[in-house]
Amino acid sequence: MAFETNLFTPVLGGLTPISPIGGTASDDSKNPDVGIYKNPAGDPFQAVTWIDGSTVSLVQFGSDTELDAILAATNEVATNALLDSEPKIAVTTQGDIYVTYVRDNNVTAGLGDEEIVIKKYSGGTQDTSFGGTGEVVVAAAFTGGSFVQTPDIAVFDDDPGAGTVAFAVAWSEDDVAGETDFDVFLRTYNADGVELSTEAVLVAGLEGTTDGFNQFDPAIAARPGSPGTEDFALAVSWTAEDPDAPTPFEDNVGLKRFNRANTPFELGGGQLDISFFQGDSAVDIAADGNTVITYTQGEVAIGSITAANGSIIYQLSDALGLPTTAGTIANGVNSSVAMAPTGEFFIAFDDGNGSFYQEFDMDGDPVRGIQSAGVGTNPSAAVTRNLDGKAQDFAAIASEGSVQTQLLAQDLTGADFNMDGTVPAPDRQADIVWRNATTGVNSVWTLNPANLQREDNLLLKAENTEAFEIVGVGDWTGGGINDDLLWRNGDTGELSVWDQDGVLFNNSIVLDAADQELNLQWKVRAVGDMDGDGIRDDIVWQYVGSDPANLGQISIWLMDGAEVDAKKVVQGKTEGNTNWELTGAGQFDGAARDELIFHNIGATDPSRGQISAWLLNFDQATQDFSFASSQLFDKSEGNVGTSDERQWRMTGVADFDGQGTGDFLWRNFQTGANSIWLTEETNPLQLDIIVATNTEPTEAWVSIA
Repeated sequence: MAFETNLFTPVLGGLTPISPIGGTASDDSKNPDVGIYKNPAGDPFQAVTWIDGSTVSLVQFGSDTELDAILAATNEVATNALLDSEPKIAVTTQGDIYVTYVRDNNVTAGLGDEEIVIKKYSGGTQDTSFGGTGEVVVAAAFTGGSFVQTPDIAVFDDDPGAGTVAFAVAWSEDDVAGETDFDVFLRTYNADGVELSTEAVLVAGLEGTTDGFNQFDPAIAARPGSPGTEDFALAVSWTAEDPDAPTPFEDNVGLKRFNRANTPFELGGGQLDISFFQGDSAVDIAADGNTVITYTQGEVAIGSITAANGSIIYQLSDALGLPTTAGTIANGVNSSVAMAPTGEFFIAFDDGNGSFYQEFDMDGDPVRGIQSAGVGTNPSAAVTRNLDGKAQDFAAIASEGSVQTQLLAQDLTGADFNMDGTVPAPDRQADIVWRNATTGVNSVWTLNPANLQREDNLLLKAENTEAFEIVGVGDWTGGGINDDLLWRNGDTGELSVWDQDGVLFNNSIVLDAADQELNLQWKVRAVGDMDGDGIRDDIVWQYVGSDPANLGQISIWLMDGAEVDAKKVVQGKTEGNTNWELTGAGQFDGAARDELIFHNIGATDPSRGQISAWLLNFDQATQDFSFASSQLFDKSEGNVGTSDERQWRMTGVADFDGQGTGDFLWRNFQTGANSIWLTEETNPLQLDIIVATNTEPTEAWVSIA
């Protein structure tokens, strides 16, 4: 199995690769499963398990680790696993890793020698005290010998204590005497690996009977956070041969919901039976209890479905188990799903030639088109489960032939009006918005990804009131794309949002009068994701008036759509030196939130031309901001002229090259020249490349990103 890892930069919709890491295991390795977590510093770490013949292996690595260098130190989980079976992995938010697999004891040649084993790894090494012996052997449901297969494991993220469920295992089992009559079961354990349920919970099937129909291939998911004993906490899906089908061995899919009791019992919502010729399911849960299941559908029995004749289906259900959104993604097989705690999710699948994925918002609507996840097949998907205020976080896809790490974070792109969610490879770079207040014309420059030159000039709705200016671009209407315009009336101070669908105007939303900042001594200086909620919608203000006590004060409006959620003044520092102009917000240190960018435009200031980034602390509980530190970029622009000459000015901060860090947009109001400074991907404080983009000589045109 060849491994290739790619860290994916946070852009619109989530997933664009950077920094490939490669390594090689065995070409015979198969059935990988992946988990991912963040360390306390917020860095992503991945864990992948796979099987090679009868050997189960586990490897852990960070986003910047050379995989070749650590494969030699791979944990050998087992050498006596059932040949070519499917090991599964689950990872807590603290980085504890659980691996389960089927072990072949080789006692006899027949059924009954197999047992399900679970091992735990902490800090990169096996926990030898887990289960008392370093492993947990799952007690079979049947006595007197049975055949177990396809276990899956799910973990909770809190520290529940000795008497509370920490993880659960689902599996399929056949009573040997029953002659091919598999049922699905569930058991729960505490954090030490002590079994909490005296009997296995029957999920699906007719235990102890010989009905000739199988319930098999279960998948299990645990609800993020700390669900209580009686709360919906576990979801199990599986494939079933339907005894009532008109043709034998027509398969369907089932889904049941369970609480977190030591012996979990089924909750309301019942079994979701999905019609014939469907199977190969996967399931995941959001923190609010919304659940997504994905499966393959075909016109033939599940064992005969291929990537050519199978379709990848998904179905959402709410916290009560009632189905909501459903849809078909594409032809394919082997689908896997990962759902963020806040409800966004993505589904990976195999089309026979490689792995692909589709992203969805919380309502189950596709965010953009299907994206490639490499040439590997049989993919596995995972997402971090931290409830830390970010709408999206890190995610990973592992497949036979590659492992790819993908970052889902806040949208750093900036203005984006040509994102087309119906094509496989949409433009993921920021566009430039223009306004001519004299004529009222507004337009967008889309940029050629190869050279950042203007590719098209798209007209927007005109606004003939000269007092109105565009002060920001972001997402205030929940469309998932930064194509809404923030306007301010320079005479009255009124703020409004244009709800855009790309270049098409939908309607104008005036912010509530109570939320207006009518004091014109406050200026809107930036729009960004200041609280790390994954949305570029927070509004940054600076006081530029005559009161020396407030001069340079920074205020941040935290937004919930077009509603103001909180207004917070940055504590600990003001920028009273008016030579320092707040010009935008962007991400430069890999953190979850944007930083503020200042440019010194003082004609006689010794710091003239310098560019500085403010890093802010943010208290999630109180929503307070405080100054943390500032850093200077390695390049300056001192050709700024006087305030009347208006030569080079920084007019926006956005990700123009799709590398995941903010870049700087400049305009020379005397010559009409425009340029983009690209930040270095591995050192964002280093400004590597200056791209001179197209000229706009008419001084009345103002640009923003």
